[in-house]
Formats: sequence, C-alpha cells, structure tokens
Amino acid sequence: MLKINPIRTPCDRCAPSTPYLPRDVRYPFALSVQIRHFRVVTPRIPPPPANAPTLSGAVDRDRRKAAEAQQREQLAAERARAMAQERQQGREREQVAERFRTIAVRREAGAHGYGDHNSDWRATPEALRKAVDAYNGADQHTKDLYIERIQREPQMARAVGQLLHDRELVLQRGLGLSR
Repeated sequence: MLKINPIRTPCDRCAPSTPYLPRDVRYPFALSVQIRHFRVVTPRIPPPPANAPTLSGAVDRDRRKAAEAQQREQLAAERARAMAQERQQGREREQVAERFRTIAVRREAGAHGYGDHNSDWRATPEALRKAVDAYNGADQHTKDLYIERIQREPQMARAVGQLLHDRELVLQRGLGLSR
C-alpha cells in the first residue's frame, strides 16, 4: 500500500501540527485534502487492531466459495449433457432396430419389392440380406433378443445402421446391385 506523507509548511498557525484524521466515518478509506493558506494535510488512517479479521481473508473465502459453486454447476451441466447425449443415442439405436424390423417384416410378408428377384431387394447389401433372412428364420424369442441387442449395443446398431443407410442410398439413386 502506498504511504502518503503529509505536506508541511513552516507556518504553524495555518494548520494543526498533528496529522489530520478523517472525520467522516462513512468513508474511512477516503483521502481528504484540507487546504488552508495553500497548506495540504493528508489523513492518516489508524491501522486496524492486530486481531481484527482482514478483508482479504473474507474476499478469498468468497472467491473460493464462488469457484466451488461454479465448478459444481459445470459438473452438473456436463452430467446433463452426457445424459442427453445418451438418451439421443438410445433413440437412434431404437430407430435403427425399428427400421431393421420393418424390412424383415416386409420381406417375411412378401411385400412388393422384397422378393428374391426384385431390384429393391437386390439393392440391399449382402450382409443385410443375410441378417434379415436369418432374423426371419428364427423363433420369436431369438428375434426379440436380436432386436434388443441392436438397441443395447452401440457397435451393433452402428453396423446395422450403416447397412440400412447404404441400402437407402442405392434406392435413392435408382441403381440395383446385380449378381
């Protein structure tokens, strides 16, 4: 802290010889300037008692509390983002499983475009055709386990999703894969 020394002149009748203390207790840290015959006297603030709490300790404590609160908020926000991302990925896996099941049901029912010699079915990647035929050849319990596995395992959902995406791209282009 910068120490300000009072300016003194040889004239003792113009200003008191003792240092001037601020009289306004509302502003104990304010500097006051007293001009009498161009003589300036600066105030001296009495030092706080040795056992008095310091302002810097309270400020540090408040800053620590604020930092801890901000850290808790960031962790909560990160958890919320992670949970939202997990829910989104779960919905995407469910959509992949539903699209796979739809293709399998249409193939099993013999819907138009899902026969062995149709160009739409031939546009389906070989791995997806085999998976759909294996799914349709299984009993109901095995079918449920397969759909549940697609919904539960991200790797499986990605693989099936990629095959479905490839099929859609080929169908959109109007191209058929021929043997």
